[in-house]
Amino acid sequence: MEKVEYQSNRIPANPGDKLQSHAADPASSREIGRSGELANDPESADYFPRPRKKLVPFILFFLTCLSTFWVGISDWQPIQSLNIAWNQGDTTYLRQLVLTHWQQGLLYM
Repeated sequence: MEKVEYQSNRIPANPGDKLQSHAADPASSREIGRSGELANDPESADYFPRPRKKLVPFILFFLTCLSTFWVGISDWQPIQSLNIAWNQGDTTYLRQLVLTHWQQGLLYM
C-alpha cells in the first residue's frame, strides 16, 4: 500500500489517486454565482458586501469605559463600594463617590 502524505493545500481526489493541488485553481475555493461569475468578486453583479457591525463594538466600548471609570472612582475596590451602598439601602454613598472621585475615574480611564 502506498503511503500518502497530506499537506495543507493538497487534497486527494480519491484515495488511490495521486495528490492534486487546489491552490492553483482560485475558483475551487469560491462560490459561482447565477451568472457564472465568481460570487466573491467585487466586480461581479452578485457581489453584496456585508454591512459593518457597529452596535456590538460600541456597546462593548461603552461598558469598558463605564467599568474602568467605576473602578477609578471606587479607589480600586468596586465590590466593597457596592456592598457599602447595598447595606445602607440607598445610592447616596455611590453618588458621593462619583462627586468626590470623578477626576480619579477619568484619569484611570
